[in-house]
Amino acid sequence: MLAGSILALMSFGAIASESDDREALLKTLRQVHANYQAADEDGDGNLTMLQFRAFIDANAEIDFARARQVKRMRAYRPAFLAVDLNSDGSLSWQEYVTVLRSGANAAR
Repeated sequence: MLAGSILALMSFGAIASESDDREALLKTLRQVHANYQAADEDGDGNLTMLQFRAFIDANAEIDFARARQVKRMRAYRPAFLAVDLNSDGSLSWQEYVTVLRSGANAAR
């Protein structure tokens, strides 16, 4: 599933043409996925609002996406609501990847 998510992000132009840049991005995305899994303490594949906070904090440490800004502004709830696409109160990895993809498209 991670490989498919990474390939999907690659197909949306999120990777520079240089192989070093590609490897750096893949390494970062693997770390983001590891952060997601670590935050998912109960192992159900979804993050609660509290688990999402741990996920954001871990991503802020590696300066990924807007995590540092969310953490600094303590905007965890609005950020969670923005990525919980089906409004079920939990965040799946697929929902998160969908948001990343839409951000990559907007940056084009």
